[in-house]
Amino acid sequence: MLSQFAPVIRAAAHNAGTVADMPSYMKADIEGTGFINIHEHDVKLPIGNWSKHPIYKDTGHWGKILFDEGLEGWVMVSFPHAAYS
Repeated sequence: MLSQFAPVIRAAAHNAGTVADMPSYMKADIEGTGFINIHEHDVKLPIGNWSKHPIYKDTGHWGKILFDEGLEGWVMVSFPHAAYS
């Protein structure tokens, strides 16, 4: 479902004058300010408490709350700028 929603989110962000996929730009932006020797690390961040692993279960619980609350606010701010028919 998110893969279908992602293009709509990107378009709304573009129309609002911002980006929806900030992590893909962060390293270049940080380097542009003068920082050097920057390391990127991919981490597992589950959304929801479906995992059997206790750490991922707890992280997923909080990840879902942050995702749900953040997405709602972001959509309410960005989508009025989106021009869809």
